[in-house]
Amino acid sequence: MRGSRGAPMWKVGSALLLLALVAARTDKDFICIFPARAGSPPYKDYSEGLPGLFWRNFFGPPFVRMFGERLASLPEDCRERLGDGLVLVQPYTLPSDAGTEEGNARERALIEHLGPECFYDHEHHTPPTRRPVLDHLSESLH
Repeated sequence: MRGSRGAPMWKVGSALLLLALVAARTDKDFICIFPARAGSPPYKDYSEGLPGLFWRNFFGPPFVRMFGERLASLPEDCRERLGDGLVLVQPYTLPSDAGTEEGNARERALIEHLGPECFYDHEHHTPPTRRPVLDHLSESLH
């Protein structure tokens, strides 16, 4: 079976399984799938803020706290609580929707809902003004 862009579906499933295993066995506070974009900001880690939303975004406790009720009030078709303080945000169902007009519009709408100050502004090339307090750091990053 092949996806809408010709990639074998087993490859997509295998990649998701691998990512889920990595996420479950690491202390990462945020993991996204398909993060590479032309013109993406050069971040060393997520303490510097978020570069955007992607097909799958796994938010850990620091990001859940930062977004607060905004995250909790996202539509259920794009938000899923995974337990242990993790939340999956998925702007669109298929990875092939990334980069499409509809996919980009959905990402922009969710970023606006969550708070654009939490994300890199690609249009103006400015970093986020609101960042999470990461549990493993003693200093507030707000």
